[in-house]
Amino acid sequence: MAAPCAPDKLISLLSTGGKLTAIAQCYWQSVVRPGDCVVDATLGNGHDTLFLAKLVGPAGHLYGFDVQACASLCIPAGVELAEFAAALRSSSLKN
Repeated sequence: MAAPCAPDKLISLLSTGGKLTAIAQCYWQSVVRPGDCVVDATLGNGHDTLFLAKLVGPAGHLYGFDVQACASLCIPAGVELAEFAAALRSSSLKN
């Protein structure tokens, strides 16, 4: 599991116009724990899905939804297929 995001890092990201993904992931690190149940309501290209799957781990559950049917089939560029599949399998992705 990734180290929790320090409050000063989150404040810095917010005050300097950090990317929304970086801000969201920083916050998630502070609140999501192994075994949690989380929802990714916009699967998109899968980057956040993979990040959340790693946070909840094998004991957790990740429910993923997207209005685009192909979104749940897309794999992020540069991510090994085996790593992506293993992370999703281990977190019990429900689509």
